[in-house]
Amino acid sequence: MKTFKSVFLTVLFILCLLLAACGNGAAAPGSSGTGGSSTANGGKAAEPMEFTRITIQEWGMMASAQAYELLRTDEGARLSFYDGPWEYDDDLEMEDCLRFRIEGDEVFYQELAALAGECGVMKWNGFSKSASGVLDGGGFSMSGELPDGTAISARGSNAYPKGYGDFTNALYDRLRNAAVNDQP
Repeated sequence: MKTFKSVFLTVLFILCLLLAACGNGAAAPGSSGTGGSSTANGGKAAEPMEFTRITIQEWGMMASAQAYELLRTDEGARLSFYDGPWEYDDDLEMEDCLRFRIEGDEVFYQELAALAGECGVMKWNGFSKSASGVLDGGGFSMSGELPDGTAISARGSNAYPKGYGDFTNALYDRLRNAAVNDQP
């Protein structure tokens, strides 16, 4: 577990440096970075974003990828983190690269839905940008499904939508806290 944390923190640090260099304003959850939450508009809380599934894949210059997957379950929700070369190795599936998973109840699902709403994940739908002039770097793709069956998607190459850093940092914090406390 210590090796996973070290590698994950290193990858996260490099990703944050890349995001900062690209000017997307990724900031720690609750900070006042330009990727800030929607509660900044007059202190008014955002509506929760109900979902069936949200998958965010990130990649960089290494032949590897990371992914967060939020899944609605009968009991509540499941949050998974994957890290590995499944995109580059025909013998691997994403599930083979599972590094950490939290299973939670309905309260956990509501917390994830509130976070997605607060970070404006629904507003990412249709986002498709690429930063020009960047030779190396990283990117992301997001796909999801809402309870009514509506599909959502976004993608970026060295470009990220507002709230992206807040959302992924909060998911990471949730996973890290669960690892430390051994609970969702």
